[in-house]
Amino acid sequence: MKSQTASLHRRFSSVLIAGVSLLAMIFASLYVVTLVQLEDGMEKISLNHWLDVEVQRYSLDWAELGKQTSEPNPFEFDFFGPDRAPPGWLGSYTDSGFHEHELGDEDKHFVVAEHPSGKGLMYLVFKDNADDYLDGYERKLHTTAVVLALLGIAAMLLASLVLARRLSRPLRAVADKIRDLSPDGSTIQVDAPYTELRAIEKALADAQQLVAASLRREREFSRFASHEIRTPLTVIKGSSEYLARAWPQADAKGRAVARIEKASDDMAILIETFLLLGRSELIDEQMADVNLASLVAELVQVAEHARRQRHATENHSLSIDIDAAVTIKAPTIFLHVLMHNLITNALDHAAGPIFLQADQNNISISNPVSNESRSSSGYGYGLIISERICERMQWQLELSNDASSFMVEIGMAAE
Repeated sequence: MKSQTASLHRRFSSVLIAGVSLLAMIFASLYVVTLVQLEDGMEKISLNHWLDVEVQRYSLDWAELGKQTSEPNPFEFDFFGPDRAPPGWLGSYTDSGFHEHELGDEDKHFVVAEHPSGKGLMYLVFKDNADDYLDGYERKLHTTAVVLALLGIAAMLLASLVLARRLSRPLRAVADKIRDLSPDGSTIQVDAPYTELRAIEKALADAQQLVAASLRREREFSRFASHEIRTPLTVIKGSSEYLARAWPQADAKGRAVARIEKASDDMAILIETFLLLGRSELIDEQMADVNLASLVAELVQVAEHARRQRHATENHSLSIDIDAAVTIKAPTIFLHVLMHNLITNALDHAAGPIFLQADQNNISISNPVSNESRSSSGYGYGLIISERICERMQWQLELSNDASSFMVEIGMAAE
């Protein structure tokens, strides 16, 4: 299952936008709160000044007219003095100056001062909504402040998005170069605008050249193997066949010729396998429906014959469970090498009975092992070739190895 990786551009954009949004909302909130506080302070200063002017005018008029002095504008103010007692909530204020009192849902603004007669205090209180003459202006001011704050947030978000795109564009350019990178393609251009990205592009260009050189050497070897190795191998094989007719296998010379012939056959198979593994793709003509049971029976017979020729003392039982109808679609030489390696390894290193099972989608072979078989040299080279074949065919090869047993499982079901 492929792991899900996040886009750097999206991740960078989301983090930048989230951070800028948070800062924008904080600054917008501070802006609105500060503006409201300033507006409230200016309103109090204005109301205080108005009340102070009215009190001063009343005091000056009292000095001239005495009790004949007219009270402040009765349409705007309630006036309480020595001759008119204030209500209870108002009488609790005895300190001279400007005050604000919450009376129900209304804020009452008033001033307390010494009465010019010297007989007590006087209270000048705004009537009902007389002190709300700035409310219309306040609503407009608040609306304007909120709109400006929202516009500021939107502008900062847009700027952060543009900045994220601008900063991530060079990274996307490098990603596009990596996506189009191939050993046979043109060399990657080192033209990033930033030093760090240039270093990445330079490393990619160097790696591309190394891969291209390795691929070139592999192709040259394939051409060399295809001609320069096949030619002498054909000569060896033809000569061994001629000598086999001259010398029967009953004597030492004949057995030596048989070994040469067998070795040349094995080498030819390996060369064909390696050349086929090196191809970029397999064509239909190279595929065949191989009967697995017949192939395994043939390979087991060959492997046991080879063991007898080596005078191997171990004689392990081999249990085979393969339906006769099982066929595998693959290059015949691949299945031949794969099953030959698995069976040979099992026979050479087993410390007990061997079990080989297969169906249309799976092959498994298991055997017990001993400490001596674990330490023997050469153990595993056939498995390395088998891994390459499975990788080329997109089969799943799993090795299970514990203290007492060894198992190879191959899954051939298409994913």
